[in-house]
Amino acid sequence: MPINDEEEDFLEELMEEFSKKDPDFRIMVEALALQRHMLREIGEERKKSGLSQAEVAARIGITQDELDGLEYGETDPRLSVLSRLAAVLGLQLEVRLVPAPAEEAPSEPEALHSQAAPASS
Repeated sequence: MPINDEEEDFLEELMEEFSKKDPDFRIMVEALALQRHMLREIGEERKKSGLSQAEVAARIGITQDELDGLEYGETDPRLSVLSRLAAVLGLQLEVRLVPAPAEEAPSEPEALHSQAAPASS
C-alpha cells in the first residue's frame, strides 16, 4: 500500500523523534524495511513459480502458516530457512557485511545486507 505525503511526513517526524533518543533507531527501522521488502519479493517469486505456500513450506520444512508470516514480513526468519526457500525458488541467498556510510554508522561498525540473487549454473 503506497504511503501518501502526509503519512510520509508523520513517519519522518517519528523517525527524527526516536532517533534523538536512540541514534541507532533509524538504522534498525531501515534494516527491518529492507528485510520486509526482500521477504515480500520472495513471496512474489513463489507466486511466479506457480508453487503454493503449502508446497514450498513442505519442501523447506516449515508450516504453511510460518511461510505466510514470513512472506508478509511478520516473522524474523533464520538464514537457514531463507537459504532453503531461495533454493526451492531457483535463487541463491547472498548475505554480506559492508561498512555503513559514515553519517549512518551504528555503534557497531557493521551493517547486514541481504539479497536474493539468481542461482548460478
